[in-house]
Amino acid sequence: MTVDDKNILWLDLFDFLAYGKKIKLLGIVGKNEDIRKKFLTTTEIKQVLTNEEFNKMALCLSDEYLNRHLRDYEKDNVQLITFNSEIY
Repeated sequence: MTVDDKNILWLDLFDFLAYGKKIKLLGIVGKNEDIRKKFLTTTEIKQVLTNEEFNKMALCLSDEYLNRHLRDYEKDNVQLITFNSEIY
């Protein structure tokens, strides 16, 4: 799974986040750059989100948070495919 796939999947964990905002956030980070590592320090990210959205997401930046959700999908035999995936 690529960094870009993980970025998409991480953003999809936030049901309050509209699709348009997800696309804007993905556009702010470069290809193969982890959005979670840039999240707190990138002004453009803060401009896309409300304070409430930003604060909720800031609590979920750890690898452990994302990996826990990915393991849950794996346990349920769900194959995750993003619009960035080769098999999409």
